[in-house]
Amino acid sequence: MTNLIINFWPLGRGEGYAAGLAEILQDELFEKVRIVEAFDDLSPELQVERFLNLLEESNPSKIFLMGSPTHLGRSRADFHILSEATRGRTIIYWDSDGWGRGKPFGAPLRFWAFRADYFFHAGGVPNPLEKASTATLVRYAPQTYCHVLFGKAEQIPPSPKSEDSVLMIANNVTRTGIPIPGLTGIGGGLGRYVMARTARAALGSEFEIAGRGWPVGWRAKPMEFSSQIEGIRSHGYSLSWDHFNHRSGYYSDRLPISLLAGRPHVSNRHQDLGWLRESGIGYYPVNSAASAVKVVKNLRQRPEAESRETELLTWEWARKNLSSRQLARFILSTLDNSVTPPIGSPWDQGEAPVNGLRQ
Repeated sequence: MTNLIINFWPLGRGEGYAAGLAEILQDELFEKVRIVEAFDDLSPELQVERFLNLLEESNPSKIFLMGSPTHLGRSRADFHILSEATRGRTIIYWDSDGWGRGKPFGAPLRFWAFRADYFFHAGGVPNPLEKASTATLVRYAPQTYCHVLFGKAEQIPPSPKSEDSVLMIANNVTRTGIPIPGLTGIGGGLGRYVMARTARAALGSEFEIAGRGWPVGWRAKPMEFSSQIEGIRSHGYSLSWDHFNHRSGYYSDRLPISLLAGRPHVSNRHQDLGWLRESGIGYYPVNSAASAVKVVKNLRQRPEAESRETELLTWEWARKNLSSRQLARFILSTLDNSVTPPIGSPWDQGEAPVNGLRQ
């Protein structure tokens, strides 16, 4: 039995999403595995052809689509060919992104969600799509950090913080640059801009923003994806404002990455994340930018020993609960009851947010 794992994450950002599956499939289920990395780096014109060639070469019984196949099929003719080529094969699709205003869930994603036998999502897909999915099983499987990319940070706890500075890692992707209400493009874009502007005004030189698209005078600099842990740990606090926080259970991978870094993480409130708020770690959800600044200032007043204890607890909790290893184990234990499921939140949430979907 051969398993084909197609990873849509870019190279250097998500190898763990395929590696976690492969490790269990090979070592516990004794099945053959073929991994294809960075599939989305191929041009849209070549993806269908490459996919069909992979089926012919490997003849897989199960196909794992990890990430978002935004270009795997572009026309009705493509979808017909893909449907016929995958007939009799089990499709397992985990969609890892958030979708909505300014970032539509396009035809290829809808096709694979409907074609999948098992559809896992990180909470970011539109509700009508979920309810219409014909997948045998639909489950909430939230974002994690990549254990391959951030393996070193898993082994080394954060050192005691030496300063009270605040880092916000985020791109400004609003359509108008400086957002105009109603014309900001991606959902949450205006809130992100207001968060950055408010923190910059209130914290001054103790606030740094890393990312693209910000006003020139803000002196924001890009940060490599792989450098996020180091960047956060070089500051005292982490700040963020996620897009699509209205989606039930959705958060971006910035959240688990920040928690692994161990510093107190202040972020806009997400729906249906009670399991995270109840974990007792250094995660502080807020409803506004002004509240975020207030939380940071309050955290600065805590005794050093208390702050240090929370940092280590946060790091330990993140590496035990939110790595791509746990995601792989959750997916495969859902498919095969001989695989031991992960223990702890969010994987043991029997009523995890699926917006009324079949489980």
